[in-house]
Amino acid sequence: MSLTAGEVQALVAQERDSKELKALKRNWVETAAVRALVDQELKRDPAVTHMTLAYWLDMQPIDLDRQLGYTPKRNGKTQQRIGIPAASRIAIALGRAPRELDGC
Repeated sequence: MSLTAGEVQALVAQERDSKELKALKRNWVETAAVRALVDQELKRDPAVTHMTLAYWLDMQPIDLDRQLGYTPKRNGKTQQRIGIPAASRIAIALGRAPRELDGC
């Protein structure tokens, strides 16, 4: 391949950095953070309920409760994580910015 030792070391370092970044990538949010945001909004606005939130999200209330870990899933386990797209939809439906999930 006719690479110098320095070029090989640079490629190894680049690969190591790439793997480290992939390990740090999160494509999920803890359900506790989303529940905290939902609970905060429910306390702030009594007109908002789980049922209205589920309606806004075009979901069944039980599915929303399972997704957020309020209710165990059919297998009896409680959901601990939620995907970023779903968590963002919930925040937006509540009139909040998805970035607020980081502060919960």
